[in-house]
Amino acid sequence: MAFKFSLISYVLLLPIISIVNGFPETRRDGTIVLGPANGTVAGSAYFMSNDPTANYIITTDVHPDGTLSPRFAIPTGGKGGHGIQTVLGPNALFSDGSVRGHGTGTQAVITVNAGSNTMTLFRINTDSPSELVQIGEPVDTAGDFPTSVAYSRQGTTACVVNAGKRSGVACFAVNTTVGSTGFTPIPDTIRTVDLGQTTPPHGPPNTPGHIIFTEDDGQLVVAYRGVPETNTPGMLAIWNITAGTGALSTNFTRLLPPPGALEPSSITRLPNTPVFMVTDPFVGASIYEVETGITPKAVKAVPIAGQKFTSWSLFSMQTGNFYMSDIDANTVTELNVTFPALDTTIVKQYQLDSDAAPEDLTVSTIVNQDYLYVLEAGKLSVKSFIIKGAGQATPLEEVAYGPLAKKAGLNLDTNNVMGMSLIVTGP
Repeated sequence: MAFKFSLISYVLLLPIISIVNGFPETRRDGTIVLGPANGTVAGSAYFMSNDPTANYIITTDVHPDGTLSPRFAIPTGGKGGHGIQTVLGPNALFSDGSVRGHGTGTQAVITVNAGSNTMTLFRINTDSPSELVQIGEPVDTAGDFPTSVAYSRQGTTACVVNAGKRSGVACFAVNTTVGSTGFTPIPDTIRTVDLGQTTPPHGPPNTPGHIIFTEDDGQLVVAYRGVPETNTPGMLAIWNITAGTGALSTNFTRLLPPPGALEPSSITRLPNTPVFMVTDPFVGASIYEVETGITPKAVKAVPIAGQKFTSWSLFSMQTGNFYMSDIDANTVTELNVTFPALDTTIVKQYQLDSDAAPEDLTVSTIVNQDYLYVLEAGKLSVKSFIIKGAGQATPLEEVAYGPLAKKAGLNLDTNNVMGMSLIVTGP
């Protein structure tokens, strides 16, 4: 009987060549096994080391009760990077979306490698979603210092934004079949946005914060921060996408921030509406309306009292609220926006530890219950909350990765770690 090759068999056949006191273990392909499989798995969470010498994607089993079990550190085949800051610290890429997963049909995750000017595609093993197989080689992003990637709803296209000297966007067809090349450049999608930057870029001002597709995949949108010192506003840059070919419009539409806002950063859609909630470290947040076929507009700034650098955001379907992290104030703010009136209410602010330095965050529904996961760069940990209702995000646990990384010889640095994505695969 012929042997049938599968993704599962490929993963299971990867040999382990060194074992030191149980875990961690290191496989021949360089994957570090941080911990064992432990009980039923509902999905996996992903962030990256973003280390300038060798980037790793860190995978974590997510259980049906929302708890986490660290599993693997998998080399991306590229290098991480760190932008130039006035004072060296976290938020190395000045961006949201440096790790982007896709769980509908495609079952894949993409990471950027800022220090190599590449991005890497992995396919998820749905039976063991922390197990990843790299598809093809890391692809050149047609620019310098990639910081954020957008993944289309259909899972067939990925677009990346570059923040360095060669700044702008480029798009790629995505094929997650094992043995394929993974990424294929889409013709007529390399678009330059000259920021006058260096490689690595100076920031966070005058850098891209996030890249996403509109809900119908008809437009590509990038948030660019302004420069507060010179009162220079940032913008949303909007390209139209040609149906069928995927080509981008030659020029982009420049949408300036509303009065009071200056630094558009992370973009989160209010589902089934044209509303974009966009974090803005200058004021807190701002509201825009962007949708294929309508004239985009900046609606209003949304001040957040006591905010210092609000820069990442996600949405909970269970509460209908946005959740935004502030790396300097060490808070997560829960915000409600009505539609179509677009009235806003700060529902609650959740105070984290003074050394948390929260960056990327994600909200996922697991067994009909929403959970919030926050990457705490300052503590090299992921803090989780169970969302029991509006204003009722209750701490669940905090999982520390620093000790595991140290034992494994993995360079996990508070100044480098970035990204957060979670894919639910069952039960």
